[in-house]
Amino acid sequence: MASIIKCEKGFTLLEMLIAVMILAVGLLGLAQLQVTAIRTNVQASSVVTAAALGQSVLEDIARMPGSDPIFQTAVASYADWPNFPTVTVQGGVYSIQYKTVVDYEGLPNVTKVDIKVESQKNIQTVLGGRKEVVNLITLKRYY
Repeated sequence: MASIIKCEKGFTLLEMLIAVMILAVGLLGLAQLQVTAIRTNVQASSVVTAAALGQSVLEDIARMPGSDPIFQTAVASYADWPNFPTVTVQGGVYSIQYKTVVDYEGLPNVTKVDIKVESQKNIQTVLGGRKEVVNLITLKRYY
């Protein structure tokens, strides 16, 4: 009588379950990484947009004559920017405010202008929702 030798090759059901679980844990980690990357991109886009709006205001200030009342009158607390106090860009709404210090640090005919650009809605960031704020400062000399 000949002996029958069984030589089966392959994976057991338990080995397959363990492999699928390891794969699932890895895919969940990648999914969380994707969510974090999206939030980081939204935050970066918001900061860049706010900085661009602030730069636009700084360019407006550079074009304005020194005789403009903005540079002659001190504004101690933030006031709405007269040309466009609220701007909608790329689906986000930003407020633009300014304050001034006339004769900055005793320098005659020099006004310090502090520009604040702030998102109206909370931006989803990696650390949670918060408003993005960008401050820019310039000096305007007039005669």
